[in-house]
Amino acid sequence: MDLMVNIYWQRSLNEISIAKLLLTISDNEEKKQKFQIDEDMTFYSGAISHAYYSIFYSNWFLRPNALAFPVLTGGYRIAL
Repeated sequence: MDLMVNIYWQRSLNEISIAKLLLTISDNEEKKQKFQIDEDMTFYSGAISHAYYSIFYSNWFLRPNALAFPVLTGGYRIAL
């Protein structure tokens, strides 16, 4: 497996792990107390952001020769 492709896969796995961790902490009062986090505080937006980046990096893993930025490129896919 190409080194860069492997790096993207590892980044994808890291991002989804962080998303799961943030979601777990947001939903678990006991864990919030353990880490001295206010019980009203949640990290859902962070979980969503990290889940998005997991998808983003997994796309690079699955399609390493395609760059997909539809917003930035006006909907065009640029092949590298």
